[in-house]
Amino acid sequence: MHPHPQAPPIDDDTLAEAARRRDAGRPVWQWFDRRIRGHMEANAGLPSQSAPPPRAGAWLEQRLTEASCKPRVMYVHVPFCKRICSFCAFFRKATASADLRAYTDALLKQIDRYAETRWTRSGPPFSAVYFGGGTPTALPADQLAQLIGAIRDRYPLRSDCEITVECRFDGLDEAYLDTLRSAGATRLSFGVQSFNTAVRQGVGRLADRQRVFDTLTTAGRMGFDSITVDLIYNLPGQTERSWFNDIIDLALTPATAASCYALIPMKGSALVKQIKLGRVESLGDVQHEYQLMRTAHELMGMRHGWRRFSFHHFGHADRERGVYNQTRSGGMDTLGFGSGGGGQIGDLSYMNPMNIEGFIEAQQAGHDSGVMASRQPAAARRFNRAYQLVEGDGIMRGELLNILPSFERSIDRLLNLELINEHHGRLSLTTDGCFWGYNLAALITGAIADALSADDAPSVSSMRHPHASPRFKHAAGA
Repeated sequence: MHPHPQAPPIDDDTLAEAARRRDAGRPVWQWFDRRIRGHMEANAGLPSQSAPPPRAGAWLEQRLTEASCKPRVMYVHVPFCKRICSFCAFFRKATASADLRAYTDALLKQIDRYAETRWTRSGPPFSAVYFGGGTPTALPADQLAQLIGAIRDRYPLRSDCEITVECRFDGLDEAYLDTLRSAGATRLSFGVQSFNTAVRQGVGRLADRQRVFDTLTTAGRMGFDSITVDLIYNLPGQTERSWFNDIIDLALTPATAASCYALIPMKGSALVKQIKLGRVESLGDVQHEYQLMRTAHELMGMRHGWRRFSFHHFGHADRERGVYNQTRSGGMDTLGFGSGGGGQIGDLSYMNPMNIEGFIEAQQAGHDSGVMASRQPAAARRFNRAYQLVEGDGIMRGELLNILPSFERSIDRLLNLELINEHHGRLSLTTDGCFWGYNLAALITGAIADALSADDAPSVSSMRHPHASPRFKHAAGA
């Protein structure tokens, strides 16, 4: 098993080979050599120049002294979980060994410092604030409310600013939810993964099916604008029948949106180790993934009032907005807070230090030592709108070709493969295209890299982080 190999090149030759396999009668799940399952792989290959601390910190400091003009969002990272799920290898720490108050105070100091910068004060109001992790609700309710309040008090936010909090089920009672709602949270995200108790507990989730239903029902009464859940298919012990029941169970909750992801067997996770030792059954193959994914898309496509927002996200057309998920294709900057949290300002992608104690010490001293950063070519971000084909609900052919003129042959081949369709000039993914969504994102990445290629192009950075751009979520939700 190789959980995170380098992403295979996806180009016109790859699409031509897919067509040959299709014509030879091979099923759609065999059209590509391997299915890419995450955005970090799909993004691999974009040119960038990296810098370690302290140079990276100087880059970030410089960006914060400049005026801002782009649409903006925030990301706040809370790297704690009460219990670490077996499939997870994200940056997080068990709450039992954490000083939560010290971390909250450090975050408040960083929030206060960034509020005084020219970049913050000069730009347009922020469109979204996203609290992710880890599990933000691992913090006591009053501390999380304090963080939300500090951002609302110190930063310019749009009147309809979407404030999302990732939640776990354990310890999340009506009083906690009421505190979040009163503080200003507008959207909750729950890592359900499965409603099946045996499947959930098999990967380290604490709450049983009834607890999941009860918590979602309570949240539905609290007046939040949207409640979204994450579901994962191809979990150990998950069958086609139990996955079908998961999608049916979803419809019985007040959830207004849902994302469906294939399990990523992450290197270093307990699950990968257990599989190698034979303690957990091997995961289903790509055909099994395809069947489970089609079930989800077909059933969610039948939900009254729901529509597809991206190749893995569905929601109620009038309730769900998912503003933060549109960060890259929407050309937004991201201001990132917290240990291990990342952001992007202009051509600069950065990640705060992953060492929690080091982050706390740096904030107490009033600086950002330990930051890592990379810079893309100045022209790179003008291509990001092309990702709307996969990260959004589609893009007009003319707009896509205006961004990437060289992509016309790829469009024609994708249409021939029926991985995309075209309606009145608008290109969007088919269900089969959604299955290969990250591969198609890699195709766009390759086209952008080709457009940016030059003799003096900087080397490719090794800095990859799930919070520097919109991402899949396997975290949050005990």
